[in-house]
Parts: sequence; structure tokens; C-alpha cells
Amino acid sequence: MSRPEILSTFFLANICLVLLFPVTTSFQPFCSYLFTGWECEMTWDELEVIVFALVVGFIKGRKIRPGSWLEYMAPYFTFMKLACCILLCRRDFRLGSLYIIICIVVYLVFPEPVYAGPDKVQYFSEPNVQDEVANDKSVAWIIAFYTPWSNACVRLAPVFAQLSLEFANDKLKFGKIDISRFPEVAKEYKINTGVMSKQIPTVILFEGGKETVRRPAISPVTGKVLMRFFFTKENLTYSFDLNELSRKTLAKYKAKDHDHPKRE
Repeated sequence: MSRPEILSTFFLANICLVLLFPVTTSFQPFCSYLFTGWECEMTWDELEVIVFALVVGFIKGRKIRPGSWLEYMAPYFTFMKLACCILLCRRDFRLGSLYIIICIVVYLVFPEPVYAGPDKVQYFSEPNVQDEVANDKSVAWIIAFYTPWSNACVRLAPVFAQLSLEFANDKLKFGKIDISRFPEVAKEYKINTGVMSKQIPTVILFEGGKETVRRPAISPVTGKVLMRFFFTKENLTYSFDLNELSRKTLAKYKAKDHDHPKRE
């Protein structure tokens, strides 16, 4: 894990939340002050709940195939906070309620860090995706349809930026559009923007002004996701054949640049 990730307020705040119950129940003066009548240690039942939460977080983390350390830690944070909430409510409902409020405040005030590094991505400020991709059919476009409130979209950002830096050229462009601002674009490309949607984010490759590849893939009949897609650099590179696509588009650009003086 990189130093900026460890020192981020999101990471530090969540570490404090997941350690809150074990620390306050096991060390003085917290345990005697907060939990009057309880011994200054966790019971075996409470230890079992904590271990169970860690195991579920581990299984969930492996299942989603995280692309970063923050993404890997997210399931641990979620299930450990849930376990702490249950155990606090069991000891004192007031403390459990206060813990829930603190978790909500932390979620709102310290969201998961947003990528702010370099990229070669064009951000659409108008709902003109189709006009842009059809404007020059010799240019291939890889466009990410995202929403700012989706953690999956937040985690896609550094991966997408890295791919743009590695593969973008004058004939292969990367773009992003916020479909929460432009719901008509989501409707045009049959992207479900519901809170529980499995289509956020969606990445589409346009060649010759037409969609050729989409991830996650959807059924042409029902419009539902056929298979969950994990937005790692390796998966995106393979699914969109970016090495070959970059080579092909770069060759096309060089050929055009070579032929241009001849026409003059």
C-alpha cells in the first residue's frame, strides 16, 4: 500500500472505527467507563463475531478481485464496522446508536479518495457522446460512463487514467462522462443508473462511430448484465485488446501523416 493511501483520512478514519470496539472493551479506562458491569475484555462470543467478520471480508475481497489496496480493504472495513455496531448495540444500545451516527458522518465527510493524478482523458461536459464518436470515424474511442457516488467508479479512475497514459494516441482516445448529470446519455446506451445497478461503471469501445465492445456485457434482449466484470488494468487491457488496438490505431495515424505531404 502506498504512503498516500495509508495517510488518507478515509483510511485512518476507518481504521479507528474498526478498532473502536476491541480497544474500548479491552483497555482501561475505556472499558470501566463505557461498559459498567462488564469485564475489561471481549467475550468469546464477541471474538467469534469479529473473526467471522474478518473471514467474510477476506472472502468478499477475493471475490471482487480488487485492483488496489484501498479496494482490498473496503470489505474488511464494511464487515468489521457492521460487527462493531452489532456488538456495541448488544452491550449498550445507546453506544451502538452513537456508533452508527459516527459511521454515517465519517462516510459523508471522509469519502474514498478520488484520483487526481495525470491522465489523457477527455471529460464530456455536454451529452454529445454520439456526435463526438461519429465526428471522425477513423478515431477509436474508449469511454467510461460513470457516476461520482459509485465506489466502483472511484476505483476505476486511476486504472482508466493509467490506461489512457499508456495507450492513447491521436487515433485512440479515452473519454469519461458523468451519467448522473446526463441521464439521457445513460438511457441512449441502455445503462441502468439505479443504486443497485451492476452496470456502473460501464466502459464502451467505439470504432467507426459504432459500439463494438462493452464491459460489463449486457443481454440484447433483457438489457441485464450477462456476467459481472472486474475493472482491473489486466481485465480491461485483455477485454478491449488494447495492445493491438493501440498498435493498429497508431499505425493508421502514422500512415495518414506519411501520406499527407504527398497530397500537398
